[in-house]
Amino acid sequence: MQLERREIVRGLYKLGGKACGKKKHEKYKVWVDNRLIGSFPIPNNRDYSDTLIGMIGKNLSLSNHDFSDVCKCSKDLQWYRNYL
Repeated sequence: MQLERREIVRGLYKLGGKACGKKKHEKYKVWVDNRLIGSFPIPNNRDYSDTLIGMIGKNLSLSNHDFSDVCKCSKDLQWYRNYL
């Protein structure tokens, strides 16, 4: 499964993610109901493989498939709250 960086970033924003740091070494923090769920760097690569998607998903307690669904707009923040 391949996702582009913009799809990953869109998915993180949907889950309450916020960017911090410089553009080259951007780091995202995901907050849900004022609780920090995960914090991780996002490299500037254009395409993301299963390994990188898995690293991000693991920090959010999501499988590759579930995180991919969030990025492709079939799941949203309310689904994630219920999931947690």
